[in-house]
Amino acid sequence: MLPADSASRAGSTPEASGDWSSGTFGTKNMRTPWKAIYLELPTSDIAAAIHYFETHLGFTTDFHLIEIGYGKITRDDQSIFLSRVDGPFEPRSCMIYTEDIQAAYKEMKDAGVEICREIEALSVGATEFSVRVSDGHIFTIFH
Repeated sequence: MLPADSASRAGSTPEASGDWSSGTFGTKNMRTPWKAIYLELPTSDIAAAIHYFETHLGFTTDFHLIEIGYGKITRDDQSIFLSRVDGPFEPRSCMIYTEDIQAAYKEMKDAGVEICREIEALSVGATEFSVRVSDGHIFTIFH
């Protein structure tokens, strides 16, 4: 719940003015713009994960440090970091936007990637499907 006086302050203080897209927000709270957010996925086997992402999803390896269990893969200027985890871990999920959902679906099917949720049009106007990738992680691809 917001403090009682927050409604009267909303939009009227220097902290609440500004433009998110310009990299500044308010006169007191200057932000440094973020240029990218990277996904880090845990894996039980770095070499096997890299091989999977290269052969099934078209990634290339930027680097891999097998001995310490760390690597970075990239596809279409989008990067994923992989980190070896000893012991159990929960699979992660992420959303991937594409301009051509039908082509993306066909690509995944043709590459033998497990489709765990078939393509569907949602009431919010998006169309999406989900695939299960290396180590059980779920990628939902949408347009």
